[in-house]
Amino acid sequence: MQQPSDKRVIWIILDHPWQLFLALAIVKSAPVHLQFRLVASKHKYWPRINLNQYLNKFEKVFFFDEPRRARSPLDAFRFLRQSRLLKIALKALPIGPNDILLTLCYYTYLENLLTAVFPRNRRVFVMRDDAYQIYDLFSANLKNGIYREAKSSLLHRLLLEPLLSLKKKTRFVWIKTPENFHDLAFEKRPEIYYDKVFRLRSQTAPDLSPAEIYYPYPLLSPASKNPAKLHRVVFFLSDYIKNPDYYQKISQILEFLAAHFGKEYLLELRAHPNRLE
Repeated sequence: MQQPSDKRVIWIILDHPWQLFLALAIVKSAPVHLQFRLVASKHKYWPRINLNQYLNKFEKVFFFDEPRRARSPLDAFRFLRQSRLLKIALKALPIGPNDILLTLCYYTYLENLLTAVFPRNRRVFVMRDDAYQIYDLFSANLKNGIYREAKSSLLHRLLLEPLLSLKKKTRFVWIKTPENFHDLAFEKRPEIYYDKVFRLRSQTAPDLSPAEIYYPYPLLSPASKNPAKLHRVVFFLSDYIKNPDYYQKISQILEFLAAHFGKEYLLELRAHPNRLE
């Protein structure tokens, strides 16, 4: 579907509610001649948000099921079936040849398939600086044995992703620590896959390069009610902890910090970004 010549359409791709803040900040600060449409993969946290107050900021909104990664050869058939059905659905999106695909999510097959279906559209990736640095970590630590690539990662990278004609191959690795952490990233640096990559850094980070921008979350923007220009410290309170003493201990810690540092720092308490309400 062709768009009017005076209108540029940007398709924002995300998968998790925390990315919605960033999308809203982009829409709010954009020139009026731009139109924004949203493509998102369904996530278990979306039902916890009153989306009506946010989604009306976008001209159109589309939600899709994200294919589940395969962990065995039997899983591979299920994954391919889900991915091919998703690919058909994505092809039906009214994306014009001059539209821009703006990625805010990380390593989802919804995004990977969408950029593969529309390879001629300009692709922009906005990502956290810590996620960007993972490519250097993968490159070094896979060689020295600290990271170990999972067998399921080999299944996806060497078989399933080529079968789906995906240029962006992924690595899923385990990290040799007592906690047995894991992580996921593209096989190569993002500049290879995208026309433009922006790295989000903290507002306190000095000497930003032209390819780096400040994290534009509204709750991390300079405080308007901060006449003394104090350094701002934001505490995110998690709702995942089920220990009944957790909130009492956190309250004691925050009261101690406020009593000793309240005049030197602007201390704020926020709900975890997963809880936008």
